[in-house]
Amino acid sequence: VVLMTWFASWGVTGLVCNKLIGVKSFPPLIAISLAAAFVVSLFSTRYFAALIARTFPESEPATRDQDLIGRTARVVSGRVTSTFGRAVVQAPDGYRLTVSCRVRNGSELPVRGDEVILVDYDPNTRSFEVVKAEEGF
Repeated sequence: VVLMTWFASWGVTGLVCNKLIGVKSFPPLIAISLAAAFVVSLFSTRYFAALIARTFPESEPATRDQDLIGRTARVVSGRVTSTFGRAVVQAPDGYRLTVSCRVRNGSELPVRGDEVILVDYDPNTRSFEVVKAEEGF
C-alpha cells in the first residue's frame, strides 16, 4: 500500500509539475519537475501512511483468548497431558481455532476426539487449562 501510494503520488505530482512549469521537451525543466515530484511524493506518502497507521490497529487478534474460556473444544492431539495438548474450538465469530491446552491437575486425561471445556488461560505458556466435558467445571 505504501509503495502504491508513493508511486501514485509521484505520478500525479509529476503531471501537475509538468503542467505548471510548462515542460514540453526541455531537459532541465524535466529534471526540476522530477525532483519536485519526488520530494512532494515522499511527504505525501509519509502523511498518508501516518493516517492509515492511526486508522487501523497494528495487531489485534479477532478473538481474544479470554473470549474462549468456557467454550467446548474437541481434542485433536493424541491426548492432553499436564504439559501438552491441542484442541479445536469454535470461536464466537464462527471460525474454528486450534489452541494449545493442558489438563487441569487431578483431572482425567482426555484423548483424541474427547470434548473438553476451556476453563482458564495462562498467558505465560499461551495455553488453556481444560477438563473433560463430562467432569464440568
